[in-house]
Amino acid sequence: MWTMPQKVRDTMGISNDSIADDRVFEEAIRISQEKIKEELFIYHHCETIDNSRAGNSWNGNNTTFNTQHYPIMDSNYDYTVDSNDITCKWIDNDYNPQTGTITVSDATLGIITITQTSGNAIPSNADDVMVSYYSCNRNINRKHLENLTTLWAAHLINSMQKSGTSISMADFQKNAMLIMQHPDQWKDKYYDYLNQLIGGRTIRGV
Repeated sequence: MWTMPQKVRDTMGISNDSIADDRVFEEAIRISQEKIKEELFIYHHCETIDNSRAGNSWNGNNTTFNTQHYPIMDSNYDYTVDSNDITCKWIDNDYNPQTGTITVSDATLGIITITQTSGNAIPSNADDVMVSYYSCNRNINRKHLENLTTLWAAHLINSMQKSGTSISMADFQKNAMLIMQHPDQWKDKYYDYLNQLIGGRTIRGV
């Protein structure tokens, strides 16, 4: 997860006694991560690798390549960028699709290592080498994702209200606890924070 239940509690000023079940927060965090990924990440499907920045190509020896867009983002919410966040397909000289093995050397700069599943370099007669991955605005880093997720999770919890400013958790996990909060404060904080990161660009709300 990009954030933890206790960080959401601390941000909202909620004690463990008020909402003891971490699953309430974990569900809010899960939904928040998906929202942020959908709104901020860009998916690149079967993109030919960019060799111009590295000055190399698949020549039977080289294994270091660059993605056309960077940074490569954590797309499975495990707080690290690795081979689970980027895949490779290459086409051999008979036009058959093959799977490549990827190691992420530098996610920030989009530097990756690609080999055949055997560990050998991609052959020089390969027709194409393609990768699929997510990238994002370069101003947004891991800490920003943590903060954004925390704020939106706080908004989701805060929005589960019964009446007025009394917030019920029943819609998440049948919790009976009520929290007193301003109804839109975490949503406002989320978009204020986000707009600062991306230079004032307007992101659609919910």
